[in-house]
Amino acid sequence: MTVSKEVMIERAKLLIEQNRYDDAERELKKVLATDPEHDEALSLMARIKIDSKKPYEAFTYLDKALSLCPTEDYYLYLKSFAHFQLDQVEEAERLLKDAIQFNPWHPGYFALYANILTQQRKYKEALDKANQGLSMNPSDINCLNARTQALVKLNRSGEAFESIKHTLAADPENDYSHTNAGFSFLEKGKHKQAAQHFTEALRINPANENARDGMKDALRSNIAPYRWLLQYEYWLQNKGRNMRVIFVIGLFLGVRYLAATASSVPKPLAIIFYTIFVLYILMALISWIIKPVANMFLSFHPKGKYAVTKEEKWISITVLGPIALGFMLLLPGILLKGSDENGIQWFTLGIITASLALPFNYIRYPLKSYTRHFRQWMGLITVSLGISVVLSGLLIRDAEINSLLLAIYGPVWFIGMWIAAFTR
Repeated sequence: MTVSKEVMIERAKLLIEQNRYDDAERELKKVLATDPEHDEALSLMARIKIDSKKPYEAFTYLDKALSLCPTEDYYLYLKSFAHFQLDQVEEAERLLKDAIQFNPWHPGYFALYANILTQQRKYKEALDKANQGLSMNPSDINCLNARTQALVKLNRSGEAFESIKHTLAADPENDYSHTNAGFSFLEKGKHKQAAQHFTEALRINPANENARDGMKDALRSNIAPYRWLLQYEYWLQNKGRNMRVIFVIGLFLGVRYLAATASSVPKPLAIIFYTIFVLYILMALISWIIKPVANMFLSFHPKGKYAVTKEEKWISITVLGPIALGFMLLLPGILLKGSDENGIQWFTLGIITASLALPFNYIRYPLKSYTRHFRQWMGLITVSLGISVVLSGLLIRDAEINSLLLAIYGPVWFIGMWIAAFTR
């Protein structure tokens, strides 16, 4: 018995709704095997790739579908969504405008438009687009979630939490809505409420990676320094890229100025200046190592131990290991300083070993023979140099060689960590 293309298409749609993408893809490939220019089958293949977070593969199908039906608004919407996944928001907006021009009455298009504007930090415009979509369908889940995100970013917390209630009342079994609610609570510092929503999202859809990541952040937020730094990160993310760079560099230069002028001001003011400088250094160091520390905490948490990945566990070990070893090497340096000429050398080796925690934090596992990520290369180079300095100090003990290696390691460490903080 021959199954018609229409039946296979309908079967594929049902499988997609059930998140059974492999089965849906098999049905669609049967259609395309007999009709390679079946535009609906091509668009459904693209949707599978988009839902599977494979936007580049989606383009292959969408380009062909649009070559067959260049004015089909849904295909333009899908291509816009694929660009949005890649953070190519300008192209996503251009394509979405074309889709809306052909069909100005689809609320889902305005939900995506609101998300694009939120990504561009145009929060008021994002709220307007979400409301425009809701004027067409007051219960559209995507528009309701987009509205909540915009209200959170606009610091209209009361309205945002009411929007969350309304959204969940409309569809209490929607994992995306619970995930969105979780991140909204998390951004406002309510990590316990956030954890409840992430738990519910994972109950509904255990494969929801965004909810899993949110759950980890919510559990890590039980550690106060992590919670404070997460709030600072959210605050900084809501600023424009230029403003973020200006603020971070300005804060660094400002603190450096206070430290440099502390010796020339009255003693009470100098104490304040030095205190600010020390607090800044501590904040910088904590911001680099707090996530591995929190992940180690999660490894022993009843819920968190199932959420932490092998890579995160390795990063925790390689970051906390050098810190522990560094303190062990510091002890003889502290005890021998002033009474033994080797005391300073032990002290220096301890500092260098502990400093390896920062470049280790930029290395991702499993290690690959080839990577384009600057952070990975910078981390590997800096760690290799640091280990060379420590081994040379322990085994060779030649003052000239050790001084040369240290003279290379110091600038590489400082420059590498500074640049890595602003790159990917």
